[in-house]
Amino acid sequence: MDIVEIDKDRENKINQEILIDCVSGHQRLSAWYYYLQDRLSFPFKGTATHKRRNSPLGKNDVVEVLDLSSEEECKFGIMIDVEWEDEVLSVPLAQIEGVSIDDEATEAIRNWHYWAGRGYLFFDKPKSSKPVKK
Repeated sequence: MDIVEIDKDRENKINQEILIDCVSGHQRLSAWYYYLQDRLSFPFKGTATHKRRNSPLGKNDVVEVLDLSSEEECKFGIMIDVEWEDEVLSVPLAQIEGVSIDDEATEAIRNWHYWAGRGYLFFDKPKSSKPVKK
């Protein structure tokens, strides 16, 4: 997947309004989690914008978004609980666009899509586990 082109205004907004004072991965995760929780009203309809390997949804599939998944399930990106074929599944918010939601929720999802699309992570990549040669 291509990296989203940088948008300096959105970068500044995210850094000044969402991630301000965040220095650790746990703080970034919590900041995003509670920012989204405060701005999204559940349930709402969502449409899959693309197919992902870690989700059963295909492009244009419509789902009922029930809630954010637990914070524990969001270590590698914000996940949402959706109703899919009579089951509740956790899928990436980066895959979903809200349908007929308010402007504040739309902007919050766009901010997440941008941040995730830039390839940003909550936690730094782990160090290599390869043994050091002597």
